[in-house]
Amino acid sequence: MSDDLHIAADWRPGSYDDPAEAATAAEVTVSVGMQSLSSVQDPDAAEVAFGARLPAIILAQGMARNWWRLLYEPQHVFERRQEPDLRFEARHRLDSFTPGYVFPPIGIWSGGETVMVGTFAADTRFHNKSFLLPHRHPWSVARGPAEGALGAFITSVLERLQATMPAYAELKAEWDRIVHSTHDAEERGWCTNAGRLGLDPYSGDT
Repeated sequence: MSDDLHIAADWRPGSYDDPAEAATAAEVTVSVGMQSLSSVQDPDAAEVAFGARLPAIILAQGMARNWWRLLYEPQHVFERRQEPDLRFEARHRLDSFTPGYVFPPIGIWSGGETVMVGTFAADTRFHNKSFLLPHRHPWSVARGPAEGALGAFITSVLERLQATMPAYAELKAEWDRIVHSTHDAEERGWCTNAGRLGLDPYSGDT
């Protein structure tokens, strides 16, 4: 419980055609306490990077769109005893939010009063990079700081975008909705309960 989750973007120039992706080109690092979860080894360049290099906008969008189930759906005991639940993994793997880019298979899910942070099996079918993942996992981290870390990352991405960009308007609307739901007791109750079931509380189907 003494370890906190940290997600940070080191902004770097990127040659992306999309203005929002170019503005948020970064090396994204993830750690729990002093343990890095995002180190990537490139065998061609014979180097190790502390984080994954990609447009941070796509990771921020994935976090915002999946906020409640990412943070509130637990991994049930019976699922841990059987084969991996690929649908559960897809809802909780951060690399499922970054298609087309190399990102470590970090997972976030609910531990009840805490947030669990761990890793899943890496999918290296479409790239030759390897992840230097820790042997000890998952970690149980304090819920407040964990949600704060994700929120700070999303906010940092918004600050890199121009207000006239469509991606800014979309992400800002999603984040404002989360903030509103968090501060409205009745709305928060609905959202957390939907999240516990792996559902999107803002979907009409839910």
